[in-house]
Amino acid sequence: MSINITADTISPETCETVVMNTANKAVSEYSGFNFNSVCRVGRHYMAANSSGIHILRGDSDNGAPINAEMKTGMTDFSEIEGVEPHSLKRITDAHIGMRASGAVTFKTYPGDGAEKSHEITGRGYFGLRQRRVFTLVRSARGIRSRLWSFGLANQNGAGFDLRDMTLEVFPLSRKEK
Repeated sequence: MSINITADTISPETCETVVMNTANKAVSEYSGFNFNSVCRVGRHYMAANSSGIHILRGDSDNGAPINAEMKTGMTDFSEIEGVEPHSLKRITDAHIGMRASGAVTFKTYPGDGAEKSHEITGRGYFGLRQRRVFTLVRSARGIRSRLWSFGLANQNGAGFDLRDMTLEVFPLSRKEK
């Protein structure tokens, strides 16, 4: 399927781009990304609009930090043996395997929408000497919900590479009505 959008009619400040990875069906959203096509040539990503073809590279967007955030889909953890889909759960800890060039925020999103943020700082490096870092986050203490979602967001344009995340799920005996 092909969709043609003329970039001349879209304001870069309000432009929203949605991209789907067809291999795993993961969806990404980009704000202010006013290109009508994107491709990879070798190891370089390129994008085009009415002003030409641009190579996407660098650690900033014209000197401004690049904000990045990822968020999982909602889960009720019913795939875990012994966890009832309609029961309330607490997430006590998150073990995060990642690399980062600066501060990153781990976020918990219980089903009621009461987001809670936990800063992860000074762990890991980008560059030739990359190393994997495991970070323990004491998360969402006292918050209980049937549904949960999780995310990471960079601070001040810090790069991050999430490798894995293991969550300590504590099912409660009470069910949501």
